[in-house]
Amino acid sequence: MLKIESVEPGSYAAEIGLDAGDQLISINGHEINDLIDYHLHVEPQQLVLEVLRRMMRSGNLILKVARRGCRDRGRTPAAAPMR
Repeated sequence: MLKIESVEPGSYAAEIGLDAGDQLISINGHEINDLIDYHLHVEPQQLVLEVLRRMMRSGNLILKVARRGCRDRGRTPAAAPMR
């Protein structure tokens, strides 16, 4: 997994609901372990992300895995994974 460091307001990443601190599990079904995996699997015309989000609610840690994305998006996400 790769932790997302920041999300640019108005970007595709923001549009699909990614937030700083989310962890990227996969891109288009390919497991993401580092920046090399990230750059290898981001495709200009298709993007389906699997993301882990950690949230605190009423003092309880909640882990949520979500699939986000679409086909034929025509641009890259403006989310900066941590190095």
